[in-house]
Amino acid sequence: MAACDEFTTELVKAYPVGDSLVMAHVRGHRRARETGEVLDNDFVMAFRIEDSQVTAGCDLIDRSTEEFFVRLGASPST
Repeated sequence: MAACDEFTTELVKAYPVGDSLVMAHVRGHRRARETGEVLDNDFVMAFRIEDSQVTAGCDLIDRSTEEFFVRLGASPST
């Protein structure tokens, strides 16, 4: 997260979906290193669990989070 000097992620709640999927409500906090702009957001993470291992996962973020990272010239994963 080079574009941010503050970066925290908190699990709010996780929900099982069937036998092998988990959906997580996650809360994030980011502060842009160069501008000091702050983003507090909620997002979704989904995981597939096989043999007690996470074998796939993805995040779904809202438009304002995408726009925050565009302004920084970064992607949400940098």
